[in-house]
Amino acid sequence: MGKIKNLEFLRVIGCLAIVLLHLFKTDFLGVFRSVHFYNNIMHFTRDGQKAVELFFILSGFFFAFKLNTAASLWEFLKKKIIRLYPVLIGCIILSGIISLFGILKFDLYSNFLVLCGALATPFDKNMPGVQVRPYWYVSGMLWCLLTYYYLLKNFNKKFVNLIIFVITFVTYALVIQVNGGKINNGCPTIYYIVTSKLLRAFAGIGLGYFIGNWWRENGERISQISLNIYQKLLCTVAELACLFFIIFNLMFHKVVYKNDMIFIVIFAITIMLFVAKKGYISQVLNDTKLGDISVFFAKYTYSIYMVHAIVLYTAAGSVWKYHKDIVFLHPYLNFCVTMLVMLGLGVVMYHFVEEPCMNYFKNRQNADVAKVLQER
Repeated sequence: MGKIKNLEFLRVIGCLAIVLLHLFKTDFLGVFRSVHFYNNIMHFTRDGQKAVELFFILSGFFFAFKLNTAASLWEFLKKKIIRLYPVLIGCIILSGIISLFGILKFDLYSNFLVLCGALATPFDKNMPGVQVRPYWYVSGMLWCLLTYYYLLKNFNKKFVNLIIFVITFVTYALVIQVNGGKINNGCPTIYYIVTSKLLRAFAGIGLGYFIGNWWRENGERISQISLNIYQKLLCTVAELACLFFIIFNLMFHKVVYKNDMIFIVIFAITIMLFVAKKGYISQVLNDTKLGDISVFFAKYTYSIYMVHAIVLYTAAGSVWKYHKDIVFLHPYLNFCVTMLVMLGLGVVMYHFVEEPCMNYFKNRQNADVAKVLQER
């Protein structure tokens, strides 16, 4: 399956929302709140973390759409590790190098637990010297995908679909209940067994799984449906409303909703509208140069997501700590430079770690396949 380019656009928006959230919400020094510019941005971007739910739903969608249970569980896990771990290891090494200058704290044992997938689990407590906290999203995703893949590979699909539906419903209900109507409200451990972060992963990927199944079974038929101008305009209005809701509420607005499930519903509807491509917005974002631009920027989102926390911790332990005048007197300069460093380091991480590792393992896999075919 080729890139669904308008979904890549959503991925870029989600990454930007999370970076903005952490840049201003991570108030290391307590000085940002004294500056009107920082205070306003923190006020409006504090719900950017809900973009993580969008990432989970997208992960579930592609998991279902590309699902092939012919591979063993180990092969499935190995593929995910090869895709995700090079950047993680690169980030851990980078934070270790920076810690040598006394800017960051680095704990080898805690980072080893990170490599074992401890983030988003009850072991996620008391782990000092870990600058790759955003990896909890990937850790939760891995545990969830492994569970769902195991069930789908070894049991009847209709039965597993029922199990996943129950898991999705119960986990969303538990998260909303424990967090007082909010999706993200810290990382409480529920009954000393599971964290709300892990539940968010199971819930979001479960929902995305059903959207992916829906499109896998009905996509071809839906693509062949021709709409008249009024139906097309109606779809366009729905797409525009959903997209405006996502961008406005994640980055430019103080959220006042008492129950965050409205975000989950809008995320799901937006994905369904975008893959169906029946409105002008989804078509423009997929079939024009804007789609290619989205794909170009989206390829950097994972690396940017992983490195941005290291940049923030480094800035907090150096510039923001010893040169507070920059924070107070030049807020716009501080904002622009910090953003450029995060984006730039993410691009470097992609080209020097993520992309080379992907190409290496892809070439190796192709060589193994060619060798098997030659032996036959």
